[in-house]
Amino acid sequence: VLFGNALRLLFGAIFVAVVANCVITSTAAQNTAVTGSVPGGAATNDVIRLSLQDAINMALRYNLGAIESGENAQITRGQRLIALSNLLPQVSAGVSENIAQTSLATLGIKQLPGIPTVLGPYSYGTVDARLSQTLFSFESIQRFRAARTVEQAAQLSYKDTLDVVTLAVGNAYLHVIETSSCIEAQQAQVRNA
Repeated sequence: VLFGNALRLLFGAIFVAVVANCVITSTAAQNTAVTGSVPGGAATNDVIRLSLQDAINMALRYNLGAIESGENAQITRGQRLIALSNLLPQVSAGVSENIAQTSLATLGIKQLPGIPTVLGPYSYGTVDARLSQTLFSFESIQRFRAARTVEQAAQLSYKDTLDVVTLAVGNAYLHVIETSSCIEAQQAQVRNA
């Protein structure tokens, strides 16, 4: 019985270690995707005091991962609209004007007295409009559904990226406060010593 309990504890510890490793690896992969940023202004030597909310707002505005994820969401929205357009009626219209001259010789008419050899210039115009509608296309319906699902996934991915950026900045902000407190505590101990 003791051996069985010890074996279960050992396997439990191994399982926890593997899960923790996977979570740490996943978090590290997400953090590498959100560590870059776009410059937001001129560099300065001044110290800028930021509240936690200011730091998060700046990170969400200038983070490369958040920007890229937002652009991907916009691209998938466009792809969904293209798929939707295949289900809607297609309307096209056109206007044209033609100016021409006709040579009687090209028509096989010999020159007649009092009639010019070239008729024209004369013009004519055309206006056309077309409307077409596919009554049923299973393929177009499936493409639209797939595009809608991809857009929803991209939106969720964008929100997830914003959450990861917020988490990373909040964690870094609190780590700076912790480090500052440790420094102050060490300085107080030095003064007391």
